[in-house]
Amino acid sequence: VIGGVLAGIVLFIIAGITNGVILGNDWDAWLKAMGPLNHAPSQAVATLLWLIVTILVGVTGMWIYAAARSKLKPGPATAAKVGVVVWICTFFAPEIGNIALGAYPEKSIVVGAIAGLAGSVLSMLAGAWVYQD
Repeated sequence: VIGGVLAGIVLFIIAGITNGVILGNDWDAWLKAMGPLNHAPSQAVATLLWLIVTILVGVTGMWIYAAARSKLKPGPATAAKVGVVVWICTFFAPEIGNIALGAYPEKSIVVGAIAGLAGSVLSMLAGAWVYQD
C-alpha cells in the first residue's frame, strides 16, 4: 500500500505541474470560453478529487506491478512496463475519447498525454522502489 500511495503522490505532483504550470493559461482560457457550461467544483474540491484519483491509480498500478513481478522479474524494467500499461488505461485511451468528443483543447490533450506517460512510468518506478511483499 505504501508503494501505491507514493506512486499516487508522484503522479499527483507531475499532473499538478503539467496542468497548473505548463498548461495553466490554456486551462484558464478554456474555462473562460466555457462560461456557464462549466460545472466544475471549487479548486479545493477539484484538487482533493484529483489527489484521490491519482492515489487510486498508484495503488492499482502497484497491484499490477505485484502481479507482474512473478512473470517479468522484480525491478525497474517491470515497473516501467507497468507504468506504460497504467498510462494506456488512464491517459492514452481516455484522451482518444476526449479527442473524439472534442471536449478539450488539442494542446491540453497532447501535452497531458505525454506528461501522463512520464508521470505513469516515474510513479511506478517510485512505488516499486519502496514495494514490499
